[in-house]
Amino acid sequence: MIIIHAMNRLHGPTGLYLGGDTLKTMDEAALRPFREYHARRDSQVREEREALRLEVLERARDAVRRLAPLFPTIQAVYLFGSLLQPGLLPDTYVELAIDCDDIEVETPFWRMLEEALEWDVLLVPRIWVAAKLEIQSELCYERQQP
Repeated sequence: MIIIHAMNRLHGPTGLYLGGDTLKTMDEAALRPFREYHARRDSQVREEREALRLEVLERARDAVRRLAPLFPTIQAVYLFGSLLQPGLLPDTYVELAIDCDDIEVETPFWRMLEEALEWDVLLVPRIWVAAKLEIQSELCYERQQP
């Protein structure tokens, strides 16, 4: 049983401040609807975030595969980071590592990706994140040699 006092003193393991001047008691049965509601809401948020992650991931793959061939010095592009893991947060970047023979190409490629995705993109040389790529990454584009 949880006892809640009007002065916002909680007695018991959990509870809610209900206000007023009376002493209120909530047992586990009374708390169940609140807990079930929050569990459903949390589940729905997780499902929405996962759907968004999968959508952004597919859009990133498509954009890289469509745009990288426009830049002949781009040899390979890897997806890595939080986009490859469940639980996407709204402020997550699309993290990409690039193998490129010309550093001048990276900025126009990055700008085109951000424009196409309408999402923040972190584009770094592959060598900077080589250890991360070994743990978890996805080769998204690789130039075919003639």
